[in-house]
Amino acid sequence: MKILTTLFAALFVLNYGLLQAQTSEIIGYTSPNDIEIIDDLNNLEGFQKGELIFSKARGAFSISPINNINNRAINKLKIEASMMGGSHVYINYRNIENSMFSKSAMYSARIYKSKPLNYQEINQAVSGKKLALTKQVYFSRNDWKANEKEIYDFSNISLNAPVEERNGKIFIKIRSKDFKSGKLSSGDYYEVVGFNQDTILIFTEEVEGKEYVLHYVKIE
Repeated sequence: MKILTTLFAALFVLNYGLLQAQTSEIIGYTSPNDIEIIDDLNNLEGFQKGELIFSKARGAFSISPINNINNRAINKLKIEASMMGGSHVYINYRNIENSMFSKSAMYSARIYKSKPLNYQEINQAVSGKKLALTKQVYFSRNDWKANEKEIYDFSNISLNAPVEERNGKIFIKIRSKDFKSGKLSSGDYYEVVGFNQDTILIFTEEVEGKEYVLHYVKIE
């Protein structure tokens, strides 16, 4: 029994690298490792322009190699861009300090997306269906990396207008279930950042400019 419990737990404790492998074929989604940093805006002609993002990493005075600090800041930038549905980033500000008293790397960048999602395809795929929420990837700008946890929950999206397109972005209306009463809410709209015929990725901003969640959802 103990062995079965251990195996069962192992299936539910997955890292962010596994999510990257599972979502590699989802239209609109680019894993953090595959996010490209572009130096020339001319190379982004025809791309969908996204949000400004920010990252920062600090070291412990003289004992922290500046390269490690800089790489950490860049990785955090790529994680944030990936969760928001970006494929490329254009860095518009960077500040690297490498002194005995201050070691830090700070970046500001603009997200760009090479493959905008198709409203009609998503609307058709979810019409009259249910969503099975299977994973959530949480990332805070104060953390070093993203953290993933398994979740199994169902949300009904059989509404009159579950999908909307606004300024080139696609949002889906999801009704969540109240834990105590079991009743479904009237619904809220969340941004879809990735899609194929049986999976969508939904992005939410839990704390504005600080904490984000990427929801890995199966269409049933």
